[in-house]
Amino acid sequence: MAPACTEADDGTPPVFSGEWPALAASLPLKGLAQQLAHQSELARVQGRTFILRAPVAAITEGGAVERLAQALSEHFGAAVRVQCEVGAVSETVAAFDAQTRAERQRAAEAAIESDPFVQGLLREFGGHIVPGSIQPRAL
Repeated sequence: MAPACTEADDGTPPVFSGEWPALAASLPLKGLAQQLAHQSELARVQGRTFILRAPVAAITEGGAVERLAQALSEHFGAAVRVQCEVGAVSETVAAFDAQTRAERQRAAEAAIESDPFVQGLLREFGGHIVPGSIQPRAL
């Protein structure tokens, strides 16, 4: 679902209309501000204001919103505001990372299960693959 991008009340055009997960992952953030960027979903952009939806209020506290706004302002070269609301999220960096890890895990398991050498060893020695023992190669 693409976020709605609308002009601000003062007529300022939207500063961003792209993919929030890719932008959030690229920002040089640490700590709670990074968690806010990675676990939040872009609800909409209104002028130069990013309205984010966070899964829990705790990640919007402790100056995280201000540090995220500062990183976005530096990224765009213009002052950007961030507002947060709390609610269910789905299109986040964290969700994308979890999906990618799950896909890599399934691919690794499928590769082992279909490998003729592995199948030969299992038949010859009466073995079995221990569930959860297969790990994808490190990137």
